[in-house]
Amino acid sequence: MDEDGGSGSLPPQGRVSRKRVRRITPRWLFKLTPPRDETSLARRSASIAPDLLRRSLKRIERFAAGLGALHLISLLIGLLGHAAGAVGRRELEQNALVALVWLPASALLYYLARRRQDAPEQVFRYALVYEVLLCAHLSFAEWWAVDPQVPFRGISWVCLVVVVFPLLVPSTPRRTLWVATLAASMGPLMAAIAYARGLAMPPMERVVMYYVANYFCACAAYVSACVVHRLRGEVMAAREMGSYRLLSQLGRGGMGEVWRAEHRLLARPAAVKIIRPEVLAGHSSHDVGTIIRRFEREARVTAALRSPHTVELYDFGSTADQTVYYVMELLEGINLEQLVKHYGPLPSARVIHLMRQACLSLAEAHDAGLIHRDIKPANLLLCRMGIEYDYLKVVDFGLVLPQARNPAFGEAEGLTQRNTIHGTPAYMPPELALSSPHIDGRADLYGLACVAYWLLTGSWVFEAESPLKLLAQHLQEEPERPSRRTPVPILGELEQLIMRCLAKEPDGRPASARELLVALDRLAAMEPWTPAQAERWWRQHMSAEGNKRGQPLKTLATLESKPESSRETLSWQH
Repeated sequence: MDEDGGSGSLPPQGRVSRKRVRRITPRWLFKLTPPRDETSLARRSASIAPDLLRRSLKRIERFAAGLGALHLISLLIGLLGHAAGAVGRRELEQNALVALVWLPASALLYYLARRRQDAPEQVFRYALVYEVLLCAHLSFAEWWAVDPQVPFRGISWVCLVVVVFPLLVPSTPRRTLWVATLAASMGPLMAAIAYARGLAMPPMERVVMYYVANYFCACAAYVSACVVHRLRGEVMAAREMGSYRLLSQLGRGGMGEVWRAEHRLLARPAAVKIIRPEVLAGHSSHDVGTIIRRFEREARVTAALRSPHTVELYDFGSTADQTVYYVMELLEGINLEQLVKHYGPLPSARVIHLMRQACLSLAEAHDAGLIHRDIKPANLLLCRMGIEYDYLKVVDFGLVLPQARNPAFGEAEGLTQRNTIHGTPAYMPPELALSSPHIDGRADLYGLACVAYWLLTGSWVFEAESPLKLLAQHLQEEPERPSRRTPVPILGELEQLIMRCLAKEPDGRPASARELLVALDRLAAMEPWTPAQAERWWRQHMSAEGNKRGQPLKTLATLESKPESSRETLSWQH
């Protein structure tokens, strides 16, 4: 293929020397074709991640707004000065001409930076053109006020523009050098035009010395672009986790981060959970080892579970800088905590539907000898899977407890110590609060009942000012029936089942998640939540057209956030 994308050669009579058709201006300067997608965007924009590109667009937007406002204020001051007799008509006309040129130019740059985020390359190219034109205007303005007796004090404003623009507009060092040199040459060009028009010239040596600073700043801009380009490459390298490229951060917890990512070859979206070494810097070597082993065990546990209602894990590994990570499916929806906060308590039929799906995930984990230990609304994500709505996923197996020694999941000893509390107080069963050595899957059923209580009433089973008081209530007090906490009618059989799961002693609860699932199946036959009802709710509340309350349309619950003190995930000894 030839250079322009053709596949053949020109006939002899049509053959033209390439030197004759080579463009004088660089091809990139006026080619305004937007990239097709976010992946190609990152490659074409000097390997800049999309979230960093958007930050650059924000800086350009603010710069354009500031410069436009400056010209507008200058025009208003000129008008007021002319009305007061302090500004002559000629000077006012000059100010008006400047404003007439730069207000539309700044408005266009502002518009592109704000509205064309799908095509940042177009914005960056226009910004570079804007830089050159701005330097031309500044250089021209210098010759308005030039005094042959006192020529050129200080340095040109062009120097400031040439140095600042590489920090505003991401570009390759080569492109930066092109533009900076062109911008620096606006001064000598305007001097030549002034001389050609017969304007009195200062001593030539003063002119030359004055504009040497412009080219010095162009060289400085090139050096800074090289440094920024190298740092950008290091950042992108740090964002490579195995076969996945990190795109934007979704959340941050006490020990880790969750990033939106995509597979470099398949372009498959994913969520990457990582623990960086700098996060562990303040911990002892023993604590660091425990955290890393627990993180690895969470990955192995999640990968071993096959229930469609358990978050799926794709990959696990570590990078050269000792950052450990695992890659899981990207779940877009809303967790059950936010669901109730935004939309209020749920009807009994829907709560039964959601509890059933959680039981399907927990039943497999319990059969494998695993206890989740942190069942709470924030760890149950409601999403849409294909054409299915109200599809529930159980996430975050970071506190999972193997009930027996299992080489596939690693040893619990050292990771889960006796006399240590792990979990969330508002949803913690009494045996966990007491650090009982005999804990089984019925502990998760207690947490699931607390979740159902939250879904039906919008409140916790117990209310207290501190985690310790919450734990004491779970140990000693009998919970109030959900029907007394809400005016919404609750199916009587569902309420009885929830109260049974909230028994203080594990023997008073259903024997297993399978047994609870059978009971929920019977209730689902009495009070069904149909696919049509689920689809109708999602279209009304979770679509761009139906959401009128300003709530986020998508929430990714792949990492616990920093909750309120009464809901904090505890890990402390007593």
